[in-house]
Amino acid sequence: MKNLIGYFAIIFITLIFSGCSKQLKPTVVYIPELNKIAIAEIGQNMYEKVYAVYPSKEAVKFLDTESIARFGNGANYFKKLKSSECVMLLLSNKGSLYVKLRDKNCDGEFTVVERTFLFENTTLNKPIKYKIIPATPTKIINSASKYVVLYQGRVGNKLNIAFQSFVSVLGKFKIKEGFTQNIQYELDENGEALIGFKGLRIKVLRATNFDIIYQVISDYN
Repeated sequence: MKNLIGYFAIIFITLIFSGCSKQLKPTVVYIPELNKIAIAEIGQNMYEKVYAVYPSKEAVKFLDTESIARFGNGANYFKKLKSSECVMLLLSNKGSLYVKLRDKNCDGEFTVVERTFLFENTTLNKPIKYKIIPATPTKIINSASKYVVLYQGRVGNKLNIAFQSFVSVLGKFKIKEGFTQNIQYELDENGEALIGFKGLRIKVLRATNFDIIYQVISDYN
């Protein structure tokens, strides 16, 4: 009987999150996202564009496993809703088919628990903290390219930036020979600059010998 209930629970949860079960398609991923303020230290990649298949948007790691265990176990499904709310579904260990945890603003803390078919909706006395883990690609498309922009530091009012280009060979990226360029850019009187390279535009907001704060405002041509 328990196995039968568990079977129907899995089907029920799958239907709820049917959007997650669509056929996986190649996706262009920008790291960081365009127009998002980011920071990189010397030697770190400032910008990356990858064409790959991603299994899902995110996964979740619970920071308090004891708190989560009292609500449910087994398969779980995490999703960000269009309402800026994050929800997690767990197979319940206490009578109802599943338990839904809610984080009303996706700030890393589930604060409300709902038990289906028992019509219970409770605010948690102690929020359950979690961490969103970005999805990693399961397959890199053979025709894909990857671009790397490395921050090489600042000397006076000059920025040193290295640009590299990679191609995908049998699902792994390899650097193109002769496609590494090191270019200097000059900061203005406010310590800012606009980096341009083959259509790529990066707005530098602050740069030191340790790190750089910037925005990628347009992609390569």
